[in-house]
Amino acid sequence: MPILANEDTPQQDDMVRDARLRVCVVTDTFPKLSETFVRDQVAGLLRAGVEVEVFADKVSASSDRSGPIAVRERWGPVSKIEPWLRSLPPTLSDRAITGFDRVFARRLLSFDAVIAHFGMNGVRVARTGHRMPGFPPLITVFHGFDVGMPAHDGTTGQYHPLFAFPGLFLTVNRPFREMLVASGAPPDRTRTHHLGIRPEAIPFRTRSWTGRMRILTVGRLTEKKGTAQALQALAQLAKTSPEKSWTFEIIGDGERRGDLEQLAADLGIGGQVRFLGARSHAQVRQAMNEADIFLLPSLTASTGDMEGLPIVLMEAMSAGLLVVSTRHSGIPELVRDGENGVLADEGDVDGLFRRLDRIFDHRDELPILVSRGRRTIETEFHADRQSQELIEWLWALKAAGRTGLTR
Repeated sequence: MPILANEDTPQQDDMVRDARLRVCVVTDTFPKLSETFVRDQVAGLLRAGVEVEVFADKVSASSDRSGPIAVRERWGPVSKIEPWLRSLPPTLSDRAITGFDRVFARRLLSFDAVIAHFGMNGVRVARTGHRMPGFPPLITVFHGFDVGMPAHDGTTGQYHPLFAFPGLFLTVNRPFREMLVASGAPPDRTRTHHLGIRPEAIPFRTRSWTGRMRILTVGRLTEKKGTAQALQALAQLAKTSPEKSWTFEIIGDGERRGDLEQLAADLGIGGQVRFLGARSHAQVRQAMNEADIFLLPSLTASTGDMEGLPIVLMEAMSAGLLVVSTRHSGIPELVRDGENGVLADEGDVDGLFRRLDRIFDHRDELPILVSRGRRTIETEFHADRQSQELIEWLWALKAAGRTGLTR
């Protein structure tokens, strides 16, 4: 199938497309280092000829407002008081924020559609738009914690006003779609939409797969990333097969860093593990170019927080690293065990150790796995393909008009 074709997306009459689409993207902070997928999606829409503006609660100091992406504070200059409003008691804070959202919601009327990243932003838009005639339809993208945590603590009811609002609900993997539908989302308007990357921007490096293996992980040091399980599995490898040489570099920071550093020392592998802290995207790309294996044994956190479908895995596969991960959330939709990568069961340290041990013993199989990994990104997770799917849905919403949409 060609990259820019998808037989499941609706086709609209060319007459509907005489004008350019105007789309507003709503998120919390823009740009955000840990949410490059938002910026990548905006860039993809711009490349396809869509006119896009980003409305964010906080515009990062690193944002280039004179660049190709137009970024605005959601409430204009008044946005500076938003953090203070959130410090108020919950009921009062919610009313105040909703009130300001309604005041500034008229800024959205000129757009053909609104794309809200994360469920809570979708709720905010829906609350303000449902009383406003001519308000554009809404596409809400659910990524991870906004599905897993509400399902865990029984608060998915917060999304019911959103589910009644015109538009679509997109999840980055199939399990999240099932969870949203079980929570009351209309099945016909709830769809899986994988994010993607541009693999041509990431050089594929052929590895020799001899000598010491350089293992890498990238991500915030939170429970769901499974870094503790990675350290435990590598400690088993060091104990049972000391002749197998490896190093483990950890890029990222977070509340668990101190505990993880202590764990590595207690396990006796502190000399083989380096905690590098946060790094820029360019530095991450360089680290990927130098590494051999990308290790991300994700799991469901005690809070219910879950991965969606990590972009960093797509980048690693594109760069020619062997991806080792877990059967968690949407990861098996990208990484297929023994075909284009390696998977262990979620939370299974012994299983992860056995998979790592086997990798060292079967190095001759690795070139074909990483080659298939790159091909998977090129054919199934290319950003242009994903952008085209999204654009077809945007045109369909525009053709349906601002009234008469299924509520």
